[in-house]
Amino acid sequence: MRWTEASFTNGQPPPSPRSGHSATVVNGGEDVVVFGGLHTSNFIGETVVLSLSEGRWWRPPSAAVGGPGPRAFHCAVAVDKQLFVICGRTGRQQHGDTWVLDTTTWEWRPMGRMPGAVGSDTIAPRDFGTAQRVGGTDKIVLFGGYDGKKWLSDAHVLDTANGVWRLLNFPSPSPSPRSGHAMSTAQNGRHLLFGGQGPNGTLCHDLWALRGVDETLDDDHDEFRDPSRDPPTQSSGASRGPRWTRLQLRGDAQPSARAGHALVAMDRFIVVFGGGGGKGWMSKQQEYRNDLHVIDRESMRWRRLAGSAPSEAGRGGLSPTQPGPRAFHAMCRVGERALLIGGFTGSEALNDAWWLDLDEGDGTGGLGGSEGGQDLSAMAALSAPMNMMSSTMSGLSSPFDRMSQSLFGGTGEDAKAAAVAGSPDTKSMFSLTSLGDAITGRRTNRAGRESANLENKTKEEKIRVVLESIDGELAAKAKSEGNDDPTGMNNKGWIREFYASCDPEDLKIGDMKRFVREYRGAVGSIALGTPADLTGTDGPGQERRGRFLHVEAESLRLADVPAMLTELQGALIEGA
Repeated sequence: MRWTEASFTNGQPPPSPRSGHSATVVNGGEDVVVFGGLHTSNFIGETVVLSLSEGRWWRPPSAAVGGPGPRAFHCAVAVDKQLFVICGRTGRQQHGDTWVLDTTTWEWRPMGRMPGAVGSDTIAPRDFGTAQRVGGTDKIVLFGGYDGKKWLSDAHVLDTANGVWRLLNFPSPSPSPRSGHAMSTAQNGRHLLFGGQGPNGTLCHDLWALRGVDETLDDDHDEFRDPSRDPPTQSSGASRGPRWTRLQLRGDAQPSARAGHALVAMDRFIVVFGGGGGKGWMSKQQEYRNDLHVIDRESMRWRRLAGSAPSEAGRGGLSPTQPGPRAFHAMCRVGERALLIGGFTGSEALNDAWWLDLDEGDGTGGLGGSEGGQDLSAMAALSAPMNMMSSTMSGLSSPFDRMSQSLFGGTGEDAKAAAVAGSPDTKSMFSLTSLGDAITGRRTNRAGRESANLENKTKEEKIRVVLESIDGELAAKAKSEGNDDPTGMNNKGWIREFYASCDPEDLKIGDMKRFVREYRGAVGSIALGTPADLTGTDGPGQERRGRFLHVEAESLRLADVPAMLTELQGALIEGA
């Protein structure tokens, strides 16, 4: 794996700093079109073309006339000699229109329905959706996004030949409503979807494959097919209609939950780069990432590439040979490489460009990274609910509003300009402050903590994956049957081992109910509790244990978590 900073100096200046833009390969790989985006509070409407053969940027004069107008967080898909720009937003207004750029004349036109065609030439306005071309056809599939009131999980197909949208219907299961996710199309024509943000700020790290949109695809030669749920078809090329499959790949190197990342399908590897999300267990501080993960299609495992650890470095990255952390960047495949352009660091928009090369010559991809060896069969979307720790809301709830604190709330000119423009003062799309710091009253040394927790990270992830895969109905059913541990995790001792060794800042908001149950079970079982109105000590200089047996998770004070954890750990040691 090798990053190389790209420099195109033969023509006009490169695109200005931006995020939420698109970069799309057109004309059979001859050009890359960068369109739209956001810088501070300014939405961008310019069309900039990178001529790959000449290594220069230029701006077609004809493309400056008309067109979609300033917008960001849209979808852009190339079909032959046409580039389709779909939906997006300008300010607080979502769009549901489609515009077409002729990449031979470089002229824009609104897409219209062909005479006699049945259907609509628009869809519900949205932003933060994703779209991909369906195989080698003239169709485009679009999934999800945010319509200004709710997160979406619908999928539509655009027939570019007649300008008509068609709603797709799926059997269960299917991805939950989300925005800020990423989609790419593998060699076999399957549309892969990863991550995103759902209602209440929940971040996802689930992986899905959509197939059957193009009925000519052959399911019997699909490495992403789940034989247990998708038996081979009776004849080659047969299809049972569009359907989603949740992919549960082997390996402990799966990317963490995130949104605003990029997903690019190469030949052997499917690449996930960057994005933003929570900083860790019970953490409300945002983190922009520059980690690089791949799906190895030969082993069907996740791999994390060496030298791609998350960094707090800003523009330029850890070194001149690696891009810095960012989200809402644009990344596309150009031949055997991937091209990264722009993005947002949390404080400023970027306009740098990087080439990513993946070496496949040694049979292992030359990744020099890590892969896990166990099957995470209980994989579920990581949740980072922010409602318990949310900042004061202004009544706006879109992903853009949640993200605005990140995009506009930093330091420097970007934040000042946004403040003048009246950017919403809401909680960020990812997170704002470290909850661990609020608990302990101090800031934790990030590098030291990552080093200390590295050994236990895999085990903790396994615990979280299984715990969060149990929904309310399953938990209620297990309880009614007298089964307090439907996952069998306590039988293995993993949960208690985690609580016995963790620190307060390792806990996550979503852990609180489980944490309170473990506290009551361990502390109460060895008769350490006392009524809430009693005080006293268990020994010289010690506060009485069991002081929190009456506390519910919803009313738990952050200041009490360290003392509560200390009691739990003492009880676990005594009961071992």
